[in-house]
Amino acid sequence: SNKFAGNLLNRWDGVSFSISKNKVPFFRKSLGLIESYVEKKVKSGDHTIIICRITNFENFKSKKPLIYFKSKYRSI
Repeated sequence: SNKFAGNLLNRWDGVSFSISKNKVPFFRKSLGLIESYVEKKVKSGDHTIIICRITNFENFKSKKPLIYFKSKYRSI
């Protein structure tokens, strides 16, 4: 996650990835994949609620997810 927060030009250099059914890159070592498209946007005050329709879902591994909260990596 730190690599993808940095320089946009070299983001994918040295990263192992595959291409999904919908032609979206994903990390080979990821826990899973959810692909969707935006079906509707709803304005509510100063927020926008985005409603998506899932087009593809895959669960690769049953492990704990990466969580970044309050400037630190954490676990569940």
